[in-house]
Amino acid sequence: MKVREGELEVSFEGCEVDELDTRHEGKRRPQGMRFVDWVVERPGAPVWLVEVTDPCATGATQEERGKFVESLRGKTLVEQELVPKARDSYCYLHLMERGTEEVVFVVLIGSEALQLDPGLWGPKSTELEAALLKEGYEPWKRKYVNQAIVVGSTEWAKHFPQYELARVAGGQA
Repeated sequence: MKVREGELEVSFEGCEVDELDTRHEGKRRPQGMRFVDWVVERPGAPVWLVEVTDPCATGATQEERGKFVESLRGKTLVEQELVPKARDSYCYLHLMERGTEEVVFVVLIGSEALQLDPGLWGPKSTELEAALLKEGYEPWKRKYVNQAIVVGSTEWAKHFPQYELARVAGGQA
């Protein structure tokens, strides 16, 4: 199944994909909940919560890309965008009695036009995992995400060679 967020398209062959964020557009959703873009269910494997962020989309300005890189290098992207989406999506799936026994949070960042060291993704994944465990003054009692993976589009194929990623012109946001 091919799914697309903006200009980034991933082929999740052999998987079921729920376009969680899009499916709830224009519909009433629980107050304040924010969802990831895709929930990917693979036979015999952990559920993936996938969030796509694309500062390299056609039309993005250098200023917008610079602000994104600043939020990526700091704590803003992780703490204000990614953690709430993972938590809310997990809670939604759990309350809807969907499989949440083992969850991996995958963050795909359109990175082709960014001047980033590929070595950034590993530490950013570790930072995200830590933030998912402790949002407030004390850590959560339950670890709800088993692993967090932050990966740039330029490194996607190294991490997930079985799921083809392509940039498609004329994408929708």
